[in-house]
Amino acid sequence: MICIFTNVIDHSATDVIRWLHYLGRKDVIRINYNDPHSAGRIQIDVSNGTFFFQYSNQQIYLNDIDAVWYRKGKSWLCDQFYPVTIDGHSKFTEYMNKKLQSEEARLSEYIHYIIEHTVPVIGSYMKCNFN
Repeated sequence: MICIFTNVIDHSATDVIRWLHYLGRKDVIRINYNDPHSAGRIQIDVSNGTFFFQYSNQQIYLNDIDAVWYRKGKSWLCDQFYPVTIDGHSKFTEYMNKKLQSEEARLSEYIHYIIEHTVPVIGSYMKCNFN
């Protein structure tokens, strides 16, 4: 499987995927960080010595990925943690939500660290917003 991390309006990634399909490579998955049609939350499982994440109702096992292309869109894991609201404590609510965002960013960094050290990668998670 080839996994492409990008965004919804990336027409170049669409063209590359079309070429890959034309060349016979059908197992290409595109993960858009801003896709309103993806099936909600991303599930991550690291139990039993395996690693997979679920995106748009498809389980993607790290062992099944042959290559990754970081095209655009660094934050495909964004907004996975539900925001916290604590009535009457606006400062504490703000603090907790910043902590959740920070934890989400660390989790995303770790996931991409595992990917980048397991399979061949074009680009970098840390630099994927650059063209």
